[in-house]
Amino acid sequence: MWEGEEVLLNRRGSEILLSGGTLGFSTDSKNEVIYALVIAKEKDQLGGEESNGVEPNDGQQSSGGSSLVDQANWTLGMGALGLQASSSTYRLFSQGYGFSPWVYSKNYPASPHFNRYSLSKVGTGLSRGLAGFGVVVDFVRYRRGEISGGKFGFNAGMAAFGTTGVGTIPAAFYFGMEAFYPGGLEGAMNDNARYQREVDAIMNTGNRGTHFYILPWGAQKL
Repeated sequence: MWEGEEVLLNRRGSEILLSGGTLGFSTDSKNEVIYALVIAKEKDQLGGEESNGVEPNDGQQSSGGSSLVDQANWTLGMGALGLQASSSTYRLFSQGYGFSPWVYSKNYPASPHFNRYSLSKVGTGLSRGLAGFGVVVDFVRYRRGEISGGKFGFNAGMAAFGTTGVGTIPAAFYFGMEAFYPGGLEGAMNDNARYQREVDAIMNTGNRGTHFYILPWGAQKL
């Protein structure tokens, strides 16, 4: 489409994709990086039809999709991680006042009138409980045929890995994608692959030695 890389410099515009959508782009003459955005896509270039303007997500079936249960479980899990990182303590009862919950800093002096407990331990217990709850939910989905055995096993393993401390961040990222992105992490990867094919059809065809990539790596030229 373009004979040389120089044609791209200092240029803004859009191109119609094979899918009927639009690829908006702009370039920076200083660092020669192109920024691309796929918009208004109605049909993928390989002929895949959409329903009501929404392209089917290849990852939806294998992951079982997200639900309010998944989203609530993940949100509570993030709160539990915050409690795990806390050094504060709390009380529930005290002599003379009965039920009187209160939170104290780490260095608050001990008192003979009430017992204090660690918020970090509460967060740890809550995290493990939510991980176990998620495994039970996935097991029910597996028995119903909503997810495969492999998907159930992977989710259960990731949940266990997340409770080790080392796997906390990877598990939080994975289950966040599963809960909030249609089709989960697999759906996000499939979407990215489709968008990349569209960028390839417009920008990378005929380019010698220069290729442009979109998310998740960001706009860059290789």
